[in-house]
Amino acid sequence: MTEIVLGCGLRKRDRPCPAWRMYQGPVFRTALRWSLSVAALPDIYILSGKYGLIPSEMVINPYESRIGTPSQVCTRASVAQQAAALGLDRRRPLLVNIGKPYLAVLSLPQYDLLIDYMDLPDTRYGYQGSWFKQYHGRLPGRLAALTESAA
Repeated sequence: MTEIVLGCGLRKRDRPCPAWRMYQGPVFRTALRWSLSVAALPDIYILSGKYGLIPSEMVINPYESRIGTPSQVCTRASVAQQAAALGLDRRRPLLVNIGKPYLAVLSLPQYDLLIDYMDLPDTRYGYQGSWFKQYHGRLPGRLAALTESAA
């Protein structure tokens, strides 16, 4: 089983909906598309500036809060409690498009960092999109081996 934590997105719908439908930016949508190619929707979680660490199917309201800014609502302690309630503190989720401010509040004892868009050789969306397209339906080398050994 592959579990994935995605960072939320800046562009949002203007009405309540499941978290996976809320974020409308191209980077989030591309990361979600890839995530759905390797994991089921119930195994995908989203780290949000307002709601913290939530299941992707949770219905949320639109908001204006970003992690790493004064508008941030969630804290390291509240996200740790959410991770424990979701059982993610006992597993090794893959973190996808989780930037440094998000890592600062995500307190998991173990995880496999799959991709932080800031660590790619080229941070432009086109490069990110091509990376996700290249690995659509599969995990890159090292992570594929880790996932197989954990099964």
